[in-house]
Formats: sequence, structure tokens, C-alpha cells
Amino acid sequence: MMRGFDSIESMNADSVLVKRQRGSKRYVVCAIIIGCAFFLVGILIGYFSRAQHQHSAPTPPPETLRLRPIDLILTSIKEEAIRDSLRQYTTESSVAGMPGTAKLAQKILTKWKGSGLDRVYISSHKVPLSLPNQSHPNKVEIIDSLTGEAVYAVQLEEPSLRPGETNIGGPPGLNPFSPAGEVNADVVYANYGRLEDFEFLKKKLSLDISGKIIIVRLGRIYAGNKVLNAQEFGAGAVILYPDPAEFSPPFQPHTDNEPVNPTNPSGPTNPSSSTADLYDNDNHEYPDGWWIPATGIRKEPLYVISREEKMPKIPCISISFEDAAHILRNLSGPVSPTSWHGGLYVDYKTGPGFQPNDNNTDLQVRVSVTNSVDKRPIHNVFGIITGSVEPDRYVIVGHHRDTISRGTVESHAGSVALDQLVATYGQLLQLGHRPLRTIIFCSWDGGVQGSLGSSAWLQDNFQLVSQRAVAYLNIGVMADGNFTLKAVASPLLQSSLYEAAKQIHSPDNKYESLYDLWADRPFSKLESSDKHGEPKVLYSADGIGDYSSFYYSAGVSIASITATFDREEFPTESYPLYHTAYDSVFAYENFCDPGYKFTKALTQMWGACILKLANTSTIPFQVSIYSKVLNHLVEKDLVHHKTEWSKHGIQIGDLVSAVSRFSNAAASFESRLASEKDLKNSLLKQRIYNDQLMAVERAFVDPTGLKQRPFLKHTLFGPSITDEASGTTFPGIQDALHKIDQGETAAWNDLMREIEKITAKTLMAAKLLEQSPQL
Repeated sequence: MMRGFDSIESMNADSVLVKRQRGSKRYVVCAIIIGCAFFLVGILIGYFSRAQHQHSAPTPPPETLRLRPIDLILTSIKEEAIRDSLRQYTTESSVAGMPGTAKLAQKILTKWKGSGLDRVYISSHKVPLSLPNQSHPNKVEIIDSLTGEAVYAVQLEEPSLRPGETNIGGPPGLNPFSPAGEVNADVVYANYGRLEDFEFLKKKLSLDISGKIIIVRLGRIYAGNKVLNAQEFGAGAVILYPDPAEFSPPFQPHTDNEPVNPTNPSGPTNPSSSTADLYDNDNHEYPDGWWIPATGIRKEPLYVISREEKMPKIPCISISFEDAAHILRNLSGPVSPTSWHGGLYVDYKTGPGFQPNDNNTDLQVRVSVTNSVDKRPIHNVFGIITGSVEPDRYVIVGHHRDTISRGTVESHAGSVALDQLVATYGQLLQLGHRPLRTIIFCSWDGGVQGSLGSSAWLQDNFQLVSQRAVAYLNIGVMADGNFTLKAVASPLLQSSLYEAAKQIHSPDNKYESLYDLWADRPFSKLESSDKHGEPKVLYSADGIGDYSSFYYSAGVSIASITATFDREEFPTESYPLYHTAYDSVFAYENFCDPGYKFTKALTQMWGACILKLANTSTIPFQVSIYSKVLNHLVEKDLVHHKTEWSKHGIQIGDLVSAVSRFSNAAASFESRLASEKDLKNSLLKQRIYNDQLMAVERAFVDPTGLKQRPFLKHTLFGPSITDEASGTTFPGIQDALHKIDQGETAAWNDLMREIEKITAKTLMAAKLLEQSPQL
């Protein structure tokens, strides 16, 4: 349980109640004894006394109050402090469930207590964690099927590549929540492991993959979905590897032990001994690179219910592309389609099994996974600043600090940013700048293995958070590149992100503000700035981040921003060093963010965004953006299906009408709000408007959840059912269409119900904004 959280809220609620009772008594006494004149004086006294908070810091000197909070945010966050702190964070292991994370939690506790927040504490939970067996490590071997003798052993330990540098804390070959098991079998190559890839093997090539070991390349869909797909088709085990075509595209691949020959000396490359690595081409002795993300089955943010439904039943393990080449080059069977070919010098045959060899031995592959699931404590750290006017409204700022390996980008840089924000807001508090709303800083544990820390805390405090949270700001990967920003957020938070970015100096001197840089540099051609020249914001997040349960279950508006690389220059889907031993400070300082300029700018942007959400009298949500987004999504994703759906008795006219009503209600609401002349002096009116603004996101949440995925409750946004790592719109509709594509005719009824559900939710959102709704 989250110690102290309930008591703080009870105290705040009682405080407000007592002050209201005093105000009411004063009203009665003054009205009877003194009369109207003194009654008015009483009201003024009541108002100003209510504005004072029992936790207020000592009255500071007048000159400190003249300092604007944004000025302190811009001046107190410095590159040197970020660099020094990051170097310190990366000296020790922080794998969830291991002693290092508990030790790190205590260090953060001590640091935050020194920042002067109102309350700092640790909350611990026992959760199931997937851990390696140290005495019997995981293995992948090519074996003689008759004798069981290994003729080739895959290397699962990542070698240190810089002189004097050690491999910190990366359990070799660990894909969290891959079950233990040993499988000896022929190998089948299945491209990306998508459903359509398995369908091709089964229907076009008539391959029986029952019991086989499936080798698939990473990319296109989440690793966990690959394993579930293989399991659905009867496979015995899965091997994941990063093919150079996706994870090292600018460079010449190889299959032998000689060094990789880079074709682009100005960019990063990767060494053959790791699953996916980046060379420092100015210093060839250090190929600073990427191992495969040890992600196996680490999704499912609701760690009790949803993980039980999707727990894999077959072993999964990650290997390097060099070791993958030893397997792939010897496969028998037909050559796969050209679209299945990657960057290795192999034929990409599908198998099953190996070609005849010179020794006339029958070779197979043996996958041995010895992971165990054990309940161990994880430790969340919280720092709270209680709001002065709306203490029962929370701006939650969170980051998971645990890693799977060295973890500089994912996730120590975010821990540094969170520390900087805590220190800055603690300093503001000591200077007398208490926010209007409560700010909760959260350092989560257990994030890599499925957002366990954040999910456990949310589960314990669901009613409080779902009713009172203004927003959840997710400080995830700070900088995996230094080209532009990539943002995922609720439409309600889009304008706040823009305004915050406009206050921050650009880390590139070609631009004046961070906003200017962001608007001018889309992170890919597919996600270019909109027709108004504004930066692109994605509204659907994946299902594997700490924000997912806040957004998709509790209906809390979220935002997550990353400084990232240019997809045109480096055409890869994700940060290559992700979850590897080479995700180091050296890589961060030389490749990701030289000079820490983007890390500083993004930390400042988060600080400005927190300030806007916690210290603006009316919550800065722009409901008209939400209505425009919904209009666009209906037009883009649904209207073109109208003719086909009508053949099955499905109409979308009511939904279109509901969206129109919501748009009108949003426009009227913002017009009414803008016309308020004395809003600052009316806490009651502010409260009414804020209630309406906070209700909009929640209006689209269905408590029963999606039919196939009941832990997902947002009707407009959610992760894809076929790819947990990507977001989709109208997830319930997409789930029904997926079933229809698979030939399930009963899913047409599911589709109809989802459209009816979204229509009802949209009408409710409109009514919540209307001044006099027709009930």
C-alpha cells in the first residue's frame, strides 16, 4: 500500500471542509449580527483565509517572490549537473528484484528528502518477477540430435568492448516471463513472426511448425506478440534476433568473426559479437552498440489479471545476429520470399531443419531456458508537494528507474531528469512558490518487466487517482537522439506541450525555441507537422509503458516525450542500444545527446509543463482539440467503411451526429470560459470548470473494458491487439475487425456494439461540457 497517501488526502479534505464550515458560520453570524456591510467583509476574509494553506512554507523575502517560477526552472537545470548525476547512476546495476534497486531507492529517498518537499517516502509491493537462474544459465546450442552433444554454443554474455569497462547487471539471454523449458527441435525461419508470416508458412508452403523452434527477426511488431503468435501455431520455442537490415542498415553486414566494415564512416555501426550494436567510427576499438532488447514477454501493464491471460507457454530467448547467421545459413527447405530477406549473407531459407553436412550428422537446435518467476519486493519512491487551493487534484510525474542492463537511455537519464525536477520544485517551495494543485513525483520500480511498480500503486489507489488526477506526465526515454521530439499525449494536453516548448531555448542555435525546432523537424515523413505547421503529436500510446494503465484504465490524460533521432538518416524503428550492455554513458555523450543539450531542454520543458498544469487556476485542457481529433479519426478510420458495414446492418450516422454535438459543446464551453470576467476571484467557478475539463477524458472510458481485452477501457485510444508496442484508434472496433478478417462472422455483432458504445460515450462527453444539457 502507498503509505501516507490516504492520510494526506484525508487531511486535505478535512482542512477544506473545516475552512468551508468556518466560512459558513462566519456568513451566518455576520448576516445576523453585523449586517450586509460586515457580511461582505466576512466573505473577503473567508476567501483570503481559504487561500492560505497549513503547509505553506515560511514567508520568504519579497525579492524571492518576484522571481517567476519559470525563470528558476530555466536557470537551475544545467548540463553539468545532468552529466555528473548520469555518470553516477550508471555505476551500479538496477535490475528489478535485485539488491541494487533497493539500494538505489534509498539513495533517491535521501536525495529527495534533502530537496525540501512536503513528504518523501518509499512504498513497497511484492510482485512476480522473472529472474535468471545464476547457477544454470540459459543456453542456445546446435547439437547432434543422436548424441545430444553440442557442436556450437551461442554466446549469451555481452563482452565488454571498452578497455577497463565492465558489463553491468545484464542477465544474459533473459527475456522476462519466458517460461523455463528445454526444447530440441528443427528450426523454422518465420520472418518477423507476424500472423501473416505464420499463415504463409502454413498455407503457402504447407509447413508444419508444431513443436519446431522458430527463429524470427525483431521489428515490425512487439517481441511479445511474436511469441504469442508462434505459440498459437504450435511452435515449441522462439529465438529472437536483430537482423542488420533493420538494426544496422547503414553498414555492411557479415556472418563471420571479422569486424564489420562500415560503409558510412560518419555514423554509428555495430559489431558482430553483439545482437545489435553501434560502432563509434571515430574510435573503432569501442563498437558502442546494441544487443537485442531482452523484451520477450515483458508487456501487460496490469500485472495480475492481464498477464495471466497472456503469459507465454513456450520458451523464448534472444541471440545476436552473428549467432543467428550460424543457424540461418545452414537451414534447408525453400528460399523465403524476397521481402523476408534481411541483411545477413544467407539465403534465408525457411527450413525446417538443417542441410546435410560434411560429417553426416543430423543437427538440431537446443533451447534451454531456466528462468523462474518469484515474488520479490519492488520499491517505489514518492515525493509530494501539497497544493494550496486544490490539494485534492494531482499532477503526477513518473519515471521507472529499473533497467535490464546498463540502462543509460532506458532508464537512468530519466531518473536524472526526475531528480532535477524534484530539486527545482523543492527550491521553489522553499522560496514561497507553492503550486495550486498537488504534485506527486514517482520513481517507479519494476518498469522493465511490465510497469509493475506503477500498476501496483495505481491498483491500490485506483479510486483516488481515477477521480482526482489531472494528468500523468511520463518521463521515459529522455534522448535516444538529438534531432527532434517525439510526443505521445492525450489531445487535451497538446496545447500545454506546445506552450511549454515555446518557453524553452532551442538546443540547436538554428532555432529560437524548442517548439520551433520540433515544428520544423518531423521525426519521420509519416509523422510530419500538420497543415497548421504545428508539431505532430501521437494520441495512441503503446501498451507497455507506465502511462498505459493511467490512460487506458483510469482515464487519466497522459503525455510522454522523447528527444529522438532522424528516421530518414537512420531508418530503424527504435533506438538501437535499447536494453543492451552498450547503452552506456559513452554512447549517450557521443551519439545520443552530445553536450546534454536535448536532455536539459526536455527536462526544462517538463518543468514548464508541470508548472502550467499545477499552477494555472483553470486546468489548461483544450477541449476543442479533442473534438477536432475525434472528428478527424471518424472521417479517417470509419467513414470509408460505411458502405460495407451497412450490408451487415451497421450504421454510423448516430456516431457522426454525436461527434458533431461534442464539437459544438466544446466550442461553446471554450467560448463561455473565455468570456468569464472575474474567474480568478471565484474559486467555486474555477472548480466547476475544472470538474468539466477533467471529466472529458474519463467520459470515453468504459468500465467493462474491451470485449477481448477487458483491462483496456478507453474507447478511443489503445494498443494494437496484434502489436502491443504500437497504438491504435478505436481499439474495440479494431479488435472486432481483426476477428472479422479471421473469418469470425459473429464479430459483426461485436463491431455494432462497439460503435454504439463509442456513440454513447461521445454523447456523454458532450453533455458534460454543455451548460444546460438535455438529459
